[in-house]
Amino acid sequence: MKDTFDMYIPTYQDMLDAHERIKPHIRRTEVLTSAYLDELSGARLFFKCENFQVPGAFKVRGASNAVFSLDEDQAAKGVATHSSGNHASCLSYAAMRRGIPCNVVMPRTAPQAKKDTVRRYGGNITECEPSTTSREATFAEVQAKTGGDFVHPYNDPRVIAGQGTCSKEFMEQVDGLDMVVAPIGGGGMISGTCLTLSTLAPETKVIAAEPEQADDAYRSFKAGHIIADDAPKTIADGLLVPLKELTWHFVSNHVTEIYTAADFARDAAVCIDGVRARGRRPIVVGGSMLYFRALIQGFDEVPTIDPAIRVAIEEEARICGWPALHEQLTAVDPLAAAQLHPNHSQRICRALEVYRGTGRPLSEWQQRDSPGVAMANTDFECLALCPEERQILH
Repeated sequence: MKDTFDMYIPTYQDMLDAHERIKPHIRRTEVLTSAYLDELSGARLFFKCENFQVPGAFKVRGASNAVFSLDEDQAAKGVATHSSGNHASCLSYAAMRRGIPCNVVMPRTAPQAKKDTVRRYGGNITECEPSTTSREATFAEVQAKTGGDFVHPYNDPRVIAGQGTCSKEFMEQVDGLDMVVAPIGGGGMISGTCLTLSTLAPETKVIAAEPEQADDAYRSFKAGHIIADDAPKTIADGLLVPLKELTWHFVSNHVTEIYTAADFARDAAVCIDGVRARGRRPIVVGGSMLYFRALIQGFDEVPTIDPAIRVAIEEEARICGWPALHEQLTAVDPLAAAQLHPNHSQRICRALEVYRGTGRPLSEWQQRDSPGVAMANTDFECLALCPEERQILH
């Protein structure tokens, strides 16, 4: 695939250099296993527990690489970014370790705990509305005032090279993986995973997992170009942002498939009940729960659908409105319709598109007989652990 943008694409050597640069500032996190979760998924699972990083997320890798690669003159001006939480806290942490300023734009709806973490690491927060448009406009104002180096949460070669160090460690810790499952929001981690594995283990499949309610990467992957949602809504608040040009390069060239998973409050409850039944106190991280949800729910692959069907649906909506199309969906796929608001245009459009293109309701495509993925898998954040409860995965 030929790229049509002018941006430096990080290399495998950039990832190796990043790993040496950030080693003093990150943890080489453990890989844990669980017979219980293997049984649920029908696969042999390995969990790369990035929530054991000091700021609690893999994003400390990319943030640290960006901060510690700055020259002294730029470092004196500090760094700046926009983030829903994890990148903000990780960049603040890295900036604190180098002793430079960090200014962050965060949605006003970001969890208070994440805002508190940013401030604890010395970051200065400016709040914005919870949309990509507002986030980027507010950030432009902040950066103009501060002059800080912009460290994009994911569309940055330094960040992607840093995130790629996670899968490098993982492949050093576990041999013979058939498949790696990683999250996809803006695509920083999945791009780093592709960067590393395309050289280190090209035979290993790279699968991205995404919430159904924020499935712009899935739709982009199927369409062959970026489709961006401005303000999707999902419990996985760290996966709300769209792909950008640099991450799209890696996704379109190296990702094997993107799986979507239903918002998983119910499934989290099932896992929590199972953990409690075994006498342990569970801690479930929303974004990491998504990957396991993708593994245990299973997928029948929806075949490619004629784009003209979507065009026709959107034209109908322009004429009669999405509530009318929601009524149509209720008649042919009541299970899908019951989960959607009458004005949830993208999801209604997708459900009708699948039904009209395949003759089967979307809800049927989201199930299969055998649970899980019959291959080795890995996640980049641990599912239900805190450090003192690691025995849960043995």
